[in-house]
Amino acid sequence: MSGSDTGRLAKGLFSGRRQGRLWFVIGALASLAVLAFAVYQFAGRAEPEPMTGIVLSFDDRASINSWGESLQFLQDAGIKATFFVDKFDAMTPEQIETLRELARRGNEIGSHGFRHVNAAQLIEQGMTAEEYLDTEIHPSIQAMKELGFECKSFAYPFGSTSEATDAALKEIFVTIRKVGPVGLYYDGTTAPFVGSQFIDGTNMTEERIEAMILKAQEVGGILSLGAHKIGPEGGVCWCSYDTLKIVADLAKKHRMPFYTMSELAEL
Repeated sequence: MSGSDTGRLAKGLFSGRRQGRLWFVIGALASLAVLAFAVYQFAGRAEPEPMTGIVLSFDDRASINSWGESLQFLQDAGIKATFFVDKFDAMTPEQIETLRELARRGNEIGSHGFRHVNAAQLIEQGMTAEEYLDTEIHPSIQAMKELGFECKSFAYPFGSTSEATDAALKEIFVTIRKVGPVGLYYDGTTAPFVGSQFIDGTNMTEERIEAMILKAQEVGGILSLGAHKIGPEGGVCWCSYDTLKIVADLAKKHRMPFYTMSELAEL
């Protein structure tokens, strides 16, 4: 073999080794990239973002006039809420327009029953769950539909519930609001049922509201607050502007978004 042939062979062997090392490095980097992506995906699944936020609701046809007078206040405060209404067939044109304006602004209109009756008492008196649906729920949904409102959520009048009506209602509504601690910090485990703490009156301080918000963040839940009328002063079935302003300001401070009731079912 000539010197030139030996040189070419050595050069080829050297080049082959270099290419082999290059492909080895490329393969190793590709494996690391796949591993890193797998770890990222696993970590994302292992530690999902906790729920957090506030779901605020207001009750009763008798409160509609106060809601209409508070439209600008609610918008300025950045509050989104669900408004539960009964007696849809007895509303004035002005009340209907108030509800439509609330809906246009991103709020939800829900059912509070057709005649605002006590479900538990009716069941105890012998009414069946099916009869309750026929007299109190289906007429409410139909009346809302005729006025252009899609009904996805329901709030029990008086917070009065029964196992029979619970079973029947969860086949109709995506969210059902009760009153009390079960589902107060909603995390989906009680779905479709949501609890509620009412903030009407004059004893709901900033400290109490912030304590509930911090609790919601601690447990990874959405705080459910309820009220009735809205106005300058708090009282029986009245929630003051000051109280709602505290809620809105604390929501911003703790980065708690507002949800409507039906939005909870989408989380």
